[in-house]
Amino acid sequence: MSTTLGAPAPDQAAYMLRAAASAAGRGYKQELLDLLDVQPGQTVLDVGCGPGTDLPTLAERVGGRGTVDRAKIDRVLRHVTDPAVVLEQLRLATRRGARIGLAEPDWDTLVVDAEDLGTSRAFTRYTTSEVVRHATIGRSLARCAERAGFVTVICSG
Repeated sequence: MSTTLGAPAPDQAAYMLRAAASAAGRGYKQELLDLLDVQPGQTVLDVGCGPGTDLPTLAERVGGRGTVDRAKIDRVLRHVTDPAVVLEQLRLATRRGARIGLAEPDWDTLVVDAEDLGTSRAFTRYTTSEVVRHATIGRSLARCAERAGFVTVICSG
């Protein structure tokens, strides 16, 4: 088992499942899925689906078959080497006019409630410089999507 700061590393799939099941997780996932407006006959591409928490809902909405009319990327671009390349490839994989849902936090605005303000700030600096590859992708997501050839209609957050 690997360790982080001397403690056992958490099970990432279990963490993602717990986060998705929380009230906040269910709320933002529902908003993202509703904005995609998935219809029967469409095909949905879930890029970086983690443990697959959204797949049953997407499968229920699309039914049997269709074309790639909808795609979503949920907290994936912060981890990849080059988010611009991923978005360009996504544009190539979807039909013209496809609806794309992108969700990424802005880790640079992370606030941790700790009694020691210095510890809180150090944790944020460590997270944004060592843990998350693209800590500010959340704030630049619309601009990155437009550069890749997508039209931004709704930004929520």
